[in-house]
Amino acid sequence: MEVLDGPPFDLAVYRGKLVFVNIFATWCGPCRAEQPAVVTFAKEHADDTVVIGMNYKEEDTDVRAYRKKFDIPYPIAMDRRGAVLAGVYSGAKILFPMTIVIRPNGALWCAWAGDVNLAWLERERDDALAATATS
Repeated sequence: MEVLDGPPFDLAVYRGKLVFVNIFATWCGPCRAEQPAVVTFAKEHADDTVVIGMNYKEEDTDVRAYRKKFDIPYPIAMDRRGAVLAGVYSGAKILFPMTIVIRPNGALWCAWAGDVNLAWLERERDDALAATATS
């Protein structure tokens, strides 16, 4: 996938790291409400956790304004045609926001539809890392 103002996104590059993918739309109220927590989480764990945003079918200018408004420090992958989420949902209603957590071994840890807060992000990070250490 293309990344807004950056190199292409390839999840395989992050193998060996804990990855949070935050799927959002700029017009989504719950997405906007959770964004400060996601940004804080990304900044607090910049050395040990990868956070990637994924925007759903919006114009670059709108996503740039959103990135600037919330001071988003991580890359934003652009699902320009909705192909990624359409493949996941195959016709079902897509809910925003959604956060997907992928363990360092590449296994899905969780996928959460709905807004999150900092406590949720920290708990899922700790649990995913603990599960990785024991598996």
